[in-house]
Amino acid sequence: MGRRHEPLHQALLKYCEERNLKYFYSDKFLFGEELGQAASSAQYFVVSPREVIDAKTMTAFSPISPRYFEGLAAGTRLIGSLPESGEYNALLPTDALCEVSLDGSDLAERLDRDRQNPDNQRAVDAAAALVREHHSWRRRGQQIYSYLQRGGPLDLHLMPQARNRADIAAALTS
Repeated sequence: MGRRHEPLHQALLKYCEERNLKYFYSDKFLFGEELGQAASSAQYFVVSPREVIDAKTMTAFSPISPRYFEGLAAGTRLIGSLPESGEYNALLPTDALCEVSLDGSDLAERLDRDRQNPDNQRAVDAAAALVREHHSWRRRGQQIYSYLQRGGPLDLHLMPQARNRADIAAALTS
């Protein structure tokens, strides 16, 4: 489940076919409850950053998209690559993502290894709790209201430098 990037999509089709796994994808956009049900029933949620061109400078950058948050909020492990902006690393725990090349060249090796790791669900559960508490639309609305009311910086709940489960647990309780 997630953003479709054609080379990665083809690698996932092949991977799932060879292992008799179900790979769900749709040509229509899913929103709200429909997206939540599909995402929460999946084992992995495909994410791929998109490249955006700044119209003023004509330079490319790769921001984090809502898909990263949607997959984690549904309690589903992410599979794909990190946006080059560094926003994911600042906001979300990297151990909740199975990082693979967007061209799919290392998908089989990395996904086979990832599926053998019993600690993955704990990482996803911690990331899901973090997203639901600090990165929901409701929380964003509260931050904007607070900013407009008082001014000052937004509390984005940045990740600690070290990205292990103990740090994530400490960040969730602070």
